[in-house]
Amino acid sequence: MTQTVHLAVHDLGQCTLAVHDLGQYTLAVHELGQYTLAVHDLGKYTLAVHDLGQYTVAAHELGQYTPAVHNLGKYTLAVNDIGEYTLEAHDLGQYTLAVEDLGQYILAVHELLQYTLAVHELGQYTLAVHDVGQYTLAAHDLVQWDSTPWQYMTWGSTPGST
Repeated sequence: MTQTVHLAVHDLGQCTLAVHDLGQYTLAVHELGQYTLAVHDLGKYTLAVHDLGQYTVAAHELGQYTPAVHNLGKYTLAVNDIGEYTLEAHDLGQYTLAVEDLGQYILAVHELLQYTLAVHELGQYTLAVHDVGQYTLAAHDLVQWDSTPWQYMTWGSTPGST
């Protein structure tokens, strides 16, 4: 059954977002601050990043560039102060991120500051995440949310709380 899930994010700078079983899902991320991040074909373990800032990352040649992440079932991708750490905005134009084993993948997002993150088409669900810089990922404000796909996630508060 297709459901729409809208998620308010608060203080994501201190929050860890655990993403599980993405192997069969398609994840699209838009409006990352002044950047646009598009993620496609996660079902095939391919992370395509487009128009991140003024740069574009291609989905081919995965794993030959930095930052490249393989076998994420054993790894954790942390995004800290974009432009200085894991996702370096000034070089992403020629970089690519390879994502494998997303079923066990944990994504840690820290200090996104003024960035805005929107996630669409997460499996059968639609997840909207806004104002990442000032907010913490929380499960409240969920609309028609189903506990099953979210039970593996680490939220800033109890799912469904207000």
